[in-house]
Amino acid sequence: MDPGDPILDPVTTLAFLAGRTRSVQLGTGVIVLPFRNPLIFAKELATVDVLSGGRLIFGIGVGYVQREFEALGVPYAGRGARTEEYLAAIRAVWTEPHPSYQGDLISFKGVQANPRPVQSPPGRPGRRRMVRMGARPRRRRPVHRRARVGPRRGDKAR
Repeated sequence: MDPGDPILDPVTTLAFLAGRTRSVQLGTGVIVLPFRNPLIFAKELATVDVLSGGRLIFGIGVGYVQREFEALGVPYAGRGARTEEYLAAIRAVWTEPHPSYQGDLISFKGVQANPRPVQSPPGRPGRRRMVRMGARPRRRRPVHRRARVGPRRGDKAR
């Protein structure tokens, strides 16, 4: 990939595609979660899920390019813990009637959380799941996670 190639924002692109398609699953590549504000990101993803009628699949990662973290002013150290906390905050926004979250890096209460995703968020019982991949701290490899909000392979498309 050439540095001059246009790289479209995945959430904006999926919102566009949600309005242009009816049945295809809409998925991201890996979005580096520590670069995103979890409250805004939760709303963006829920909006795409609603606009698409529940066809969103999104992937997240902790990131591994230290220069990107420096450019955004996000600490590189602790990026795994930041990712875990952001996921917990997003889950709270999507599942609690009056969302609140108290963590080391982000805290909130009394927020409005609409729209809610059409699908059940990851980590909830039922059809959806969250998959851990590559969690091997001794090898100093970044921890990658993929959150899937959508039907599992083999489920009928909507």
